[in-house]
Amino acid sequence: MVTTDALVSDLYAAASGRIAWQVVLANVADYLDLWLVQLMSVDSRNGNLLFNAYGGDGASPEAALDYVRFYNTIDPRIGIALETPREKWISSRERHNDEFIARNAYYQNFLIPYGGGHVLGAKLIEVEYTQFLLAMVERHGAQPLNPESVPFLYQLKHHLNEALKNFVAMQQTYAELSVADAFLGQFDRPMLLVDHSCALAHCNDSAKSLFARGNLLIDRGGYVRCVMASDSAKLLDAVT
Repeated sequence: MVTTDALVSDLYAAASGRIAWQVVLANVADYLDLWLVQLMSVDSRNGNLLFNAYGGDGASPEAALDYVRFYNTIDPRIGIALETPREKWISSRERHNDEFIARNAYYQNFLIPYGGGHVLGAKLIEVEYTQFLLAMVERHGAQPLNPESVPFLYQLKHHLNEALKNFVAMQQTYAELSVADAFLGQFDRPMLLVDHSCALAHCNDSAKSLFARGNLLIDRGGYVRCVMASDSAKLLDAVT
């Protein structure tokens, strides 16, 4: 079985894009003997689903498609999660009794037929109006998952928060580079985006051609330098 140290390490690997979220969450589900572990983000203003990753026995393509197409819009757990203080665990057992479940379409038409049961969850980081949520879904009829008897749950919650900070930062970086690509790509002349040390963040196709010719500027390990070493100092002065 995967160790808790390996699970924690993989959370950060997933946040940086080195491992698929589905693989990591499936390992967490296996370790805790859960039907599904789901990581999602929603718009805190209206509950709309923005991001959805999941892993475990319940992660069938059919269930995932049904959830994204419709059932996320009537998922009663999301409302509970958004109104629960971040320091508290979110427990569907405390809010959804047998009577509620018997008449609720989400449980009766989606969750139970696919094999899912009650949920223990947590509210994670919020960035502007993007609220990240963790849902650990028990198998239908399984015994309750208790944070007090499973210390790893607190560890999981803490490290997911930290990993998601990296995840959000990388998303913002990629978004900025996408804007840079669209902007610099408009020009026929070589255009380069660099910092004060001439570290190269982005360049357009014309600049790539300039590097390929190798008679003026070169890309040396991610830094823009001149072919003539004496000119590199002048280039740095000019950029500064």
